[in-house]
Amino acid sequence: MQHVHEHNIAHRDLKLENCFLDHNCRAKIADFGLNKLCGGENEQTMMTSVGTINYMAPEITGHAPYEGQPVDVFALGAVLFLLRTAKFAFGESGDVFYK
Repeated sequence: MQHVHEHNIAHRDLKLENCFLDHNCRAKIADFGLNKLCGGENEQTMMTSVGTINYMAPEITGHAPYEGQPVDVFALGAVLFLLRTAKFAFGESGDVFYK
């Protein structure tokens, strides 16, 4: 994700299903269908709820304005939690955000 963010891109749908290892066990990120360019003077705060619920940051699920790269970092944390525990961080549906 650092490489992607260094190029001012927000993935916005980072999830385990979009993470792969190449033959040298280097991580690769796929599916940039929801990506957004970030930075620059014309940057607008995003409001659209995109992504997969189990990996969404609270600002997205709460329909608040958000910036793309910080929500990617949240999603990466959710991916790492899932890899470590074999469980979603907030339950199967992510419903912790809606209570």
